[in-house]
Amino acid sequence: MTINGYKYKSPNCYINKELETVADFEGELREASSVLDPVFEVKSDANLANINYCYIAAFNRYYYITNVVWVVNNLWRIFCHVDVLMTYKPNLLQHDAIIARNKELYNLYINDGESFKVTQNSRVVEKTFPQGFTGESYVLILVGDDD
Repeated sequence: MTINGYKYKSPNCYINKELETVADFEGELREASSVLDPVFEVKSDANLANINYCYIAAFNRYYYITNVVWVVNNLWRIFCHVDVLMTYKPNLLQHDAIIARNKELYNLYINDGESFKVTQNSRVVEKTFPQGFTGESYVLILVGDDD
């Protein structure tokens, strides 16, 4: 089966990864192997340690290469893990969505039922009473805008 080898530098959470083609090569599945985490054996004179991403047309999936092991005499073992975002990118980009949670951008008007991201800024103002206190006194504290 044909394996298209790439090098990518984009973060894993990006749906549109920038791929640099390194090499295309033929490989065979090693014994019983998962489609989500396949292990291939490849005979190649090229240094396959430089690739970190691949596409396998037979499975119609993109994969992160998690490990490359040189076995013997230019025989390489390649361990992969499916990249769900790139594999299903066409389907994902067709849908509109409201993203209720994001660590950087958030909307306090969307109640997700679990938590809101809020900040608390303490503001302490000290005021001196011009006459001081004598005997019993009452102090009234108001919280609100300075306007």
